[in-house]
Amino acid sequence: MGGAGGTGTGGNATNGSSTSTASNGSATAGVGAAGAAGGAGGMGGAGMGGVGNGAAGGAGGNGGMNTVDAGSFNMSNTMTGAAQSAAGIVVMNQNSGLASLVQQAVTVQANLTVGH
Repeated sequence: MGGAGGTGTGGNATNGSSTSTASNGSATAGVGAAGAAGGAGGMGGAGMGGVGNGAAGGAGGNGGMNTVDAGSFNMSNTMTGAAQSAAGIVVMNQNSGLASLVQQAVTVQANLTVGH
């Protein structure tokens, strides 16, 4: 912060002495001197605050542990007793291929004897 400005003090002024001298029958009076102007106050010093910056953040923590397991793949394909209690028309399919498509169709033919 800058220092405070100095105090200005006014200068002293004295009045000029007047004379009254007769010449030609007229008297002239001297003019008094003007008072001196007061001195200007001292200028305050320029104050400048320091620049403040926040501290840098701390480093992040280490990453955790990552464990990966591929698991097991089983291609077994078993149907046990799937149609043992089926009656009528049964359509069954078993497929163990990956990404495969199975198309099934059922055709039924009935032979009827009507009005004997």
